[in-house]
Amino acid sequence: MAEHKPFNFTESSIRKLEIPKAGRIEWRDSGGPGSVTGLVCLVSSSGSKVFMYRYRLANDKQRRFKLGDARVMSVGEARERAKACWVAVQNGQDPATDRAIRRDEPRLSELLDGYATWTSKKTDNAKLSDANCRKLIERYNPKLLST
Repeated sequence: MAEHKPFNFTESSIRKLEIPKAGRIEWRDSGGPGSVTGLVCLVSSSGSKVFMYRYRLANDKQRRFKLGDARVMSVGEARERAKACWVAVQNGQDPATDRAIRRDEPRLSELLDGYATWTSKKTDNAKLSDANCRKLIERYNPKLLST
């Protein structure tokens, strides 16, 4: 279990966070200008520093959502992503579940492999056209067409 500590996040203060000898420490963004409730920086004994967003769903289940590596992501970007997660949670969404669902969706390479298989079953007149690509996308991942 991580130890929890309140802390004012700045670029400098994140860089200076001490690496624990064992386990991990979870630092909460609190008290400073622009701080975001739920934004934490998890520092582990391996040396990793990760921005996370902690939130609670309507069913009272507590969740964490990884925002990014604190060694390459700015505090401002982490705060913006945490705010976007907050909005999603307020709208009844679960950012962690949504990410897992997106991860399971077919990749472009899978769509193209499917297209190659689909066209190999067609006559020689089947060509890579916008209409054929659209049919393939509608078949495998219609959400791609709505974005």
